[in-house]
Amino acid sequence: VLAHWPEVKEIYRGNSDVFVKYFHLYGNLQIKFDETRSTATMQSKVINPIGVNDEEGHLRLFQVHGVYDDVLRKTNEGWRITNRVWLQGWISGDYPFAGGPAEIGKAR
Repeated sequence: VLAHWPEVKEIYRGNSDVFVKYFHLYGNLQIKFDETRSTATMQSKVINPIGVNDEEGHLRLFQVHGVYDDVLRKTNEGWRITNRVWLQGWISGDYPFAGGPAEIGKAR
């Protein structure tokens, strides 16, 4: 799924009633700067614990695992992500949807 930041924000806003619990945990950051130190690439391991209520109102807990592959640029306001690619790993736990994580709000 290809989406730009304004679209991604709307997806999250539109699914706010679906997520009862929602976290984003980043770790194992690997940053590589270019020779001018004005741009960089970064990979980060992401674990996303989520809780949703199923159709019967039961809490379903699961985790989405993957990697963010980012391109960063140094600006006057600080470092900014200019491109982000999500590399899906796996889903563990009591996942209640038929499709992948991009399908989470569409099931309702």
